[in-house]
Amino acid sequence: MAESDSGQERTEAPTSKRLEQAREKGQVARSKELGTAAVLLAASVGFSMTGPAIAKSLYTIMEQIFSMERDQIFDTNSMFRVWGLVGNELAGP
Repeated sequence: MAESDSGQERTEAPTSKRLEQAREKGQVARSKELGTAAVLLAASVGFSMTGPAIAKSLYTIMEQIFSMERDQIFDTNSMFRVWGLVGNELAGP
């Protein structure tokens, strides 16, 4: 009966022998949320550092595209120039 788990919490703390046996078997307490929290924190820091530069690049791209005249939109050479500017903005300074 002691070996079967009845679904209830144990009232006594585990002995050092049981803790050692569990460690040897690889049964250690791990938090799955810790890794997720670390990734989320790293992503947040990364976005906070690169966010202003991304916003500036997006603003420049949209400014170039929305300020085009109708004739330029249908001109192949003008569109290649605009896409070149977009590529330069995306590539970085």
